[in-house]
Amino acid sequence: ELANNLIRQGRTIEAEAIVRETLLGILKRQGKNSLIAQFAINSLAGAVSAQGRHEEALQLRKVALEILVTSKVPSDSSSVGTTKFRMATSLSRLGKWKEASELFELVSQEMVQNRIIYKQLERESADLPISLIKSGKPDAALTLIKPLYEKDKARLGVKHANTANKGALMAAALTDLDKRSDALKLFRSAIPILLTKSR
Repeated sequence: ELANNLIRQGRTIEAEAIVRETLLGILKRQGKNSLIAQFAINSLAGAVSAQGRHEEALQLRKVALEILVTSKVPSDSSSVGTTKFRMATSLSRLGKWKEASELFELVSQEMVQNRIIYKQLERESADLPISLIKSGKPDAALTLIKPLYEKDKARLGVKHANTANKGALMAAALTDLDKRSDALKLFRSAIPILLTKSR
């Protein structure tokens, strides 16, 4: 939890150091195949991913998933589903759009018993719609983003960063669907807000 708080504060190197120290202690006490070890490995993946080290994060997630599979944790569990979802996120950030899209789809199919958790992952992910757009499925991306955009627009307002982020994603999907007029309106609304946020 401390590491996650540090990541949220942008103190990712400190977070990585804390998680690595914790993981070493777990490995000494319980070995590499314990479920608590996979939790620490996933936390480490989050810390390195926040630093832009997405290939390293992907490999760490694969190790965590292997521990879960070896421990016979069901594929529709929140721990397996979340780990695979984060792997798909890393693939997306590495530009492996098709692989990312396919893994996102697999997680959606598998997490039937944990739909609420899956929907939360889906709602918070920009990488899922990006992977859909980049792998030639802008219509699926638009179907996903539009209700989330409308919800944020009603709840937070059109000038909120969350609304602007989803608006920009909608605009990208609309552009690929040759709906350039609608896309331009959304880009004009979203870009100034996102530029202000990035300063």
